[in-house]
Amino acid sequence: MQNIAGMFVNILAVRNKPGRDKTFKEFLMEVKENVLAAMENQDYQFNELVNTLGLKRAAGKNPLFNVVFNMLNVDFKEINSGDLKAVPYELENKTTVFDLIFTAIQDKDVINIRIIYSIALYKRSKIEKLARRYTYILEQVLEDVDIKIGNIKISHDLLPAESRRQDESAEIFGF
Repeated sequence: MQNIAGMFVNILAVRNKPGRDKTFKEFLMEVKENVLAAMENQDYQFNELVNTLGLKRAAGKNPLFNVVFNMLNVDFKEINSGDLKAVPYELENKTTVFDLIFTAIQDKDVINIRIIYSIALYKRSKIEKLARRYTYILEQVLEDVDIKIGNIKISHDLLPAESRRQDESAEIFGF
């Protein structure tokens, strides 16, 4: 494979089951355990899993799941080695086999989230609303990690009217 250039990534499918009576912290620990357990099987090829499960394939779609969360905590700095210089290059995605891809990129003390979505399924306004709701959920769990999942409000729409009026004046952008 020495003459092949490219990025080779094996998708690691992880199923998590949030329950209404679990605290966010308990659920987060379950997710951590599930990911660590899944990492033990990371050499098992995704295509082999799909074949073993006998899942139907369709062009342009993933046969097992349609939402991806990708956490990147790598340093994208310029690399210099002798005459070779490599710099990060942002590729513009024009296609996706997933309905939604959330990519969280850690940069020092900030985590930036980029959402790639299928324009056949979602309008930009819906994705912006989803980003606001996601931010609202994060604010709640950061305030109280022991909040029960069933008590997490999904939307400002579920707040009393006077709280909603205050929140509507705030701009949530730069997600």
